[in-house]
Amino acid sequence: MRHAMAGAFVALAMAATAGCSADVQISTTEGGSVSEADDDGRVGVDDDVFFAVDRADALAHAAILDATELPGAGWEQTAIDDFDDGEDDLAFEEAMAGEPACATMEALSGFGGFFGSSDEDEELPAGRAQVEFENATIDPMLPAAIELEVEIEETVAEIQGGWGLAKELIGGDDFGACMLAILPKAFADADMPEGVELNVALRDNSSAAPNDGVAMGFDMDMSLGALELQMAMEMYMWPRGNAGVTAMFLGTPDTLDAGLVGNTLAALDDKLTEAAAS
Repeated sequence: MRHAMAGAFVALAMAATAGCSADVQISTTEGGSVSEADDDGRVGVDDDVFFAVDRADALAHAAILDATELPGAGWEQTAIDDFDDGEDDLAFEEAMAGEPACATMEALSGFGGFFGSSDEDEELPAGRAQVEFENATIDPMLPAAIELEVEIEETVAEIQGGWGLAKELIGGDDFGACMLAILPKAFADADMPEGVELNVALRDNSSAAPNDGVAMGFDMDMSLGALELQMAMEMYMWPRGNAGVTAMFLGTPDTLDAGLVGNTLAALDDKLTEAAAS
């Protein structure tokens, strides 16, 4: 189910960057500036962070966190390099079809864009790493979960080409309305027991995304007869040089706080910078 939820966010983020030219790079990083890319695709404001393409896969894995680097105790790694390779993106593009709240995103989705594409013929990134963690000690009723992914492309252009437009559209009303319409469908397709009722609402994120990235959060109330469960999900995406980063957190509304989310994001972004310089 976590893959499906993250798939929705990534699929719509890809749609949000449609139509952007890769010739001129837009960066809204600290200070907010716009600059043209140089010959290797680097944007001036982020020029100090660049991952060597010939070591991209090793650097992506060096940049990812391990369980000992997460805030608090009790974290266990449950998966590594369990890539979806577009399956969830395609499912959510199908879910958008005919959904009135997703009309704008559906119109853009055919153009591809941010952090890859669901096109089956699209080449894989130069390097990538993915990891999932769970922690049952925080709340045994609903273990906290974290999923992190880093993708490294050959040029900054492939990551940041449409970033300015992506940030604007993902923060807009159309994106949020589409996510609210799609998420209940995601749960319905995730082998949920018959009779489950789900209410989804937008949530204030516990932290800002690093490097002027984008974030979206949801509170979910699930009920089955007399049983009730409150869940929360927060998703973050940001560029760092020629790397694109996604982080997803799942737990109870109280579990997802600045201590867990903010410290994890900061640790991951710091490790990205260290890996690029290695």
